[in-house]
Amino acid sequence: MQTVLRRSCLFFYVLFSVTSAYGQLTALNTLRSFHHYDPGFYGDGTERGCIVGDDTTDEWVFGALGYLRNTEFFHPMEAGRTLFGSQALAYWHSGYDQKTYLELGGLANVSFGGKTQIYPHVAVIHNINHVNVLRFGTLSNPGHDLPEPLYNPGRRYTHPVEYGFQYISPYTDAWIHWEQATTYGSMQKESFTAGWNQNNFRGSIGFGPYSEGPMLSHRSSLWINSRFYALYHHVGGQIDNAPPQPTGNRIQTGVDIHVTPNLVGQKRAPKGQHSAEIWRFTLPTYSYTLLRYDDPLQAFGPVKVGYGQMHSLAEAFKGFILKAGYWQGNSWISPLGQGLYQSLNPEDASVPFQGSRQMLMLSAQKEWGSMGFRYDAYFDMDLGKWSTAFTLNMALKERRKRLVPSDAVHQPQAGDGMVEIEAS
Repeated sequence: MQTVLRRSCLFFYVLFSVTSAYGQLTALNTLRSFHHYDPGFYGDGTERGCIVGDDTTDEWVFGALGYLRNTEFFHPMEAGRTLFGSQALAYWHSGYDQKTYLELGGLANVSFGGKTQIYPHVAVIHNINHVNVLRFGTLSNPGHDLPEPLYNPGRRYTHPVEYGFQYISPYTDAWIHWEQATTYGSMQKESFTAGWNQNNFRGSIGFGPYSEGPMLSHRSSLWINSRFYALYHHVGGQIDNAPPQPTGNRIQTGVDIHVTPNLVGQKRAPKGQHSAEIWRFTLPTYSYTLLRYDDPLQAFGPVKVGYGQMHSLAEAFKGFILKAGYWQGNSWISPLGQGLYQSLNPEDASVPFQGSRQMLMLSAQKEWGSMGFRYDAYFDMDLGKWSTAFTLNMALKERRKRLVPSDAVHQPQAGDGMVEIEAS
């Protein structure tokens, strides 16, 4: 046996996290990687993070997450709280050498001073091709990199597992999460959420004159990344015996765009020379998000249509990501979103409705390998009050693989295997 220790180089995770880097405001990469399950890819080893020339027969994945999220929200739409605990993950992966494979295991969520919850990890995964994957069972990346007004980041700690069906590609995350089942005579309604996170455009658009130089390749550009969001929330059922409660359908849609200007210019050429030094400067990233809420029958409250929009600027400085933003909501409601943005308190119906909401936001974030923290400050312009949130995550994942030569993947045989340990 030979043991190899190396860091994970999972192509899919890196690509997807880059395309959604501006998604959920407080979803740190440490948390995102812990709740993300490698789709595997059916193809050569370079696309799976495996050693080239070898294929994996099976794998064990072990992980641990420590989390602290403290919100000092002195606001009528959401009360502050502390989420302090740890999560442990372990599951068996039946092998990357097949187009269809299994994941079997479990996740434990230990809330310090509270309850310990055990969630089965059961999934059947099918690789349609090298980059399109179907999951049935435990979903990957709960929260799906949705922005805070659509998804409360605290749910990643209180509801760390989702079950249903999911399609994943480098540009798309589409899923259905079955939240509550019902049986004949049961005392609860059926409920589920279907969602879609789609990359519309990602690329660079050049503008301005070319600078002189080899191949005339120096030019200013705009790096643009745009996404579309859609959520469908259903509550209903015909065979239950639940007491009267709101039933119906709610729809949320949204689009965002992130623009990073990269400026390129050329200094004045010295006397007697035809070309000069080229300078480059990157401006802060500007982001704009537009959201819409629809409750066609007004079954869940007084709002039939609501809107929300957010502007922000982000800049990297000495390893920190600094952001400043502005939120404006007009009758905005979100069943899974953070209450701080909403016109109705999602936990307390007795709180008076606030149709118009305006907030200023400041945040700072930094990550080191398996550790990350973020500090957010929100100023309600209508109430004149500050609210703050502090998030700290520490996570480690290890993968233990047994490898065999690629030409023997489908030939059962005993022989010299190789165990690979991946840490991510």
